[in-house]
Amino acid sequence: MINNLFTYFIRSNVLIVCLYLCCKIFLAVGKKRQKLSFYKVCSALSLLIIFPLDLTTLIPHQAVTADVVQNISVQKYIFTETQHIPAVKKIMPFLVAVWCIGVAFNSFVCIYRYLALKRFVDRWATKNGVYKCGNKSLKVKKCPGISSPMLMGVFAPVIILPDNIAADNYDVVCMHEKFHYLNHDIFIRIVMQVVCIINWFDPLAYKLSRSMNLLSEIACDEKVVKEMNDTEKYNYCGMLINKCENGKQDTAFSACLYSQKEKVKTRINEITAKKKKSYANIIILVAITLSTLILCSFVDINIDDELSSTHTFNNGEMVTKEPVFVNEGQKITIKIELDLSSDYSDKDGEYIELGYYQDGTEHRIFCDKTAGNEINFTANKDGDHTFYLKNYSAYKITLSEFDVNVQ
Repeated sequence: MINNLFTYFIRSNVLIVCLYLCCKIFLAVGKKRQKLSFYKVCSALSLLIIFPLDLTTLIPHQAVTADVVQNISVQKYIFTETQHIPAVKKIMPFLVAVWCIGVAFNSFVCIYRYLALKRFVDRWATKNGVYKCGNKSLKVKKCPGISSPMLMGVFAPVIILPDNIAADNYDVVCMHEKFHYLNHDIFIRIVMQVVCIINWFDPLAYKLSRSMNLLSEIACDEKVVKEMNDTEKYNYCGMLINKCENGKQDTAFSACLYSQKEKVKTRINEITAKKKKSYANIIILVAITLSTLILCSFVDINIDDELSSTHTFNNGEMVTKEPVFVNEGQKITIKIELDLSSDYSDKDGEYIELGYYQDGTEHRIFCDKTAGNEINFTANKDGDHTFYLKNYSAYKITLSEFDVNVQ
């Protein structure tokens, strides 16, 4: 479980870094239409942060025949007690618990903020007609105490307007919120909020979320001002400037029109920009994104090999214990446990051979398929016993316990 969790975080966080860098570069050099297309691509890729690809499953497992097993070349590994690091095994569940607490807390805050805003709107909002949006009509409500127009709701979105909105701004504001609806921006913001909740410890997750929100606003601005003349664009930019400090009611389930100062500056620059940029940036960034996505999908972390008492060894390899001196007639108990949680493991057990070396001679004790076993036998000769396990399975074996107790 811990292996899978760490692999998940590695894949998702590398993709977060990649998408964030691409967003920053596109905001700096991309054309308007390119930004809209890139926003849609990033929206789709953001789902892979939550559900990363795992292309390792496409790699075929090695098929081993009986002839291969019989002619195996054995490589020895020493499995000693120094490989046990109990402190690490103890801290891993603690870190997982901290992460779960963080996820629960951030989920609670997100839901609480939305429900508080929804209760306020339901209590004070008044109907103000409908706004046509293709074949669908969006309800429009005015609400005192709301500082920024917003599209609110998941299944039945409603346009919420401040009660003091100017009459000449009504159409452009509703049009802006309409494009949020057509672009499915509320769903995308929910996805980004889930990304932030899962990766609450990663500051780049929040930066990526803010960049995606800014791209969504730029995309809507571009559609709103598409048919405007310079004077109308100037008035639209003036409206954004006058309200740039508002927008505090923005939640994961809403899309606000007004933004903070630095975002408004970027939006205005995009509205007034006329210089065309090269498509070379698109090719480079798409190549970077796809290559990073593919590389991340092949990440497979196995922290147990070095950070805990488990040990993974391949087909044909051997694990040995340090020599133990045993007197004739002494009883020896050997405990073997295999970790079968990995995808490559046979859940019914793996084929292993257990035995020991004494005076240069190999003595076999057990050879069969098992998930774990406790074996007792009596030494028939004084001397050092070097116990071993051989991997006769078709693939890797993860050994979680290999203990020898002399009574």
